[in-house]
Amino acid sequence: MTKSVFALLVSAISLLGQNISGTWQGTLAPPDRPALRIVVKFTRAADESLKADFYSIDQTGQAFPASAATQQGSNVKLTILPIDGVYEGKLAADGNSISGTFTQGAALPLNLVKATQQSAWAIPEPPPPPKPMPTNVKPAFEVATSKPSRPEATGNSILVGRGGSNLLTTTNTPLSQLIIMTYGLHPRQLTGLPSWADNDKYDITAKPNSDGVPNVDQLKEMIRDLLADRFDLKMHKEKRELTAYAIT
Repeated sequence: MTKSVFALLVSAISLLGQNISGTWQGTLAPPDRPALRIVVKFTRAADESLKADFYSIDQTGQAFPASAATQQGSNVKLTILPIDGVYEGKLAADGNSISGTFTQGAALPLNLVKATQQSAWAIPEPPPPPKPMPTNVKPAFEVATSKPSRPEATGNSILVGRGGSNLLTTTNTPLSQLIIMTYGLHPRQLTGLPSWADNDKYDITAKPNSDGVPNVDQLKEMIRDLLADRFDLKMHKEKRELTAYAIT
């Protein structure tokens, strides 16, 4: 019994002392889509806090920094807000592999192995910094398509400039979410919408009429015009009493 307890203590101390800094890689297999090679680079800051950069190298060479990265014993967790993703895994006793799950809407297995200099996958060059849209143009979408999302689709996204372009793309997104974003509203400030504006989800692809990536104000103006043109959105403001908290 004493030997078993001692062995467990040694194992726990070993896991606590393992440094996962370095390059880790594995393959993510979404259903009905080509497999994606994933690379995660862990580093330790001067204050010993854990940092991580997440790469999907078959899609882009751009790094997505983890908003939060933690290691508690053998448990490793990453939160990657730019892509609305979470990775949770367990470090093996030998410190050379992590068995885990990546969640971005749906949860998929993602097992990572520690790469060596010889086995590490090459990360493509990231796209050049996007050129901003000129501020002296009237922003508008030159071409736009919208279609209902697949019923089985999970998660949602609103992205601009993916892959170095200046396209707006939304995935599995209700119109109410676009209205709240573009008009700067709290959800309780939006009333009178038909139920389908909350329940139906859309995939939208829209190309601006000018080169360059729009800034926030330009993007909001273009989406407001798109909603009015494609979905016949009409809005007006009125005063109503709402319950709210006041921080003092």
